[in-house]
Amino acid sequence: MIIWSGWGIIVFPILIVCIGGTIFIWSDLLGLNENVPFIANLWYLLAFSLAGSLSWLIGKRINQPSKHHVGLHRHTGQDVRVKPRHTFFYIRLEYWGIILPIIGIITYLAFSINA
Repeated sequence: MIIWSGWGIIVFPILIVCIGGTIFIWSDLLGLNENVPFIANLWYLLAFSLAGSLSWLIGKRINQPSKHHVGLHRHTGQDVRVKPRHTFFYIRLEYWGIILPIIGIITYLAFSINA
């Protein structure tokens, strides 16, 4: 089950597009094959780092303080600030910019060591 709020679901398509694009460029355009495990598995690191960078940039953009909505509470008359909340699995969109490259590093090391 996928859990998100706001535009947090965009992390998943960003990751899929980055992985697909990196595989296409890595294998079809550059012609790198799986003869050398450390080079063949480097696309994991590149794809997850690119997805993390895009998630961080988009998250910072759509969660910025200028997007906060300020209004008055109906009963008390006090100012109410509603912050935008864009999360994927309860993690804010910009924090996926840190998590995805770490996943890429772990995946790269796991596949390179086992190869």
